[in-house]
Amino acid sequence: MNKKIKRPIGHLLMFIILILFIAVIFLTVGWAANKLLREDQPRDLGEKKKRLKEVEDKIMDLQAKKEEIRLTEKRILLLTRLLIALGLLLANYFYMKYYKLPFSIKKSSNEMLRFNSVVLLIYSFIAFVTYGTPAKFVDSLKSIVTLLLRRFNMDTYSSFELLLHERNVLLTEIDIEEKSKDRKGYH
Repeated sequence: MNKKIKRPIGHLLMFIILILFIAVIFLTVGWAANKLLREDQPRDLGEKKKRLKEVEDKIMDLQAKKEEIRLTEKRILLLTRLLIALGLLLANYFYMKYYKLPFSIKKSSNEMLRFNSVVLLIYSFIAFVTYGTPAKFVDSLKSIVTLLLRRFNMDTYSSFELLLHERNVLLTEIDIEEKSKDRKGYH
């Protein structure tokens, strides 16, 4: 009753063909990418200086974009603070309306201080439980806003870092070539 199931040779053949196909793709893509990278690289000193100028221009453009992103971050944080302050004012207003407190500093200040103390207590409790201190809570909220904006502008930041690296490499190569030319000129 115990029959052994024979696996068809087709499965093994398909598996080998699939492995060979993937290997050919990797080799072809790697070869093409390497060839393109070699063609894109400047070869002589003049080409390197020209490429350095292009890279520095792109860096300046991206630096301007990064400044715009920072300004947007500041605007969002300011808007957030304004919305929180407005929310607190509205909460105070509705509290006064609900309990029919007169709009007078002498008559309603004690009640309003109690209400705002409770609001501050709830905020501090949440901040303490989640992050240890209210300052760390605020810093984490700022970093979340910053991360979200940077995630939406990932290409700007990654391109900027790549261009800075390329600029450093080009500066080093140009410096080495110019020094070697100077040495050859002296000998």
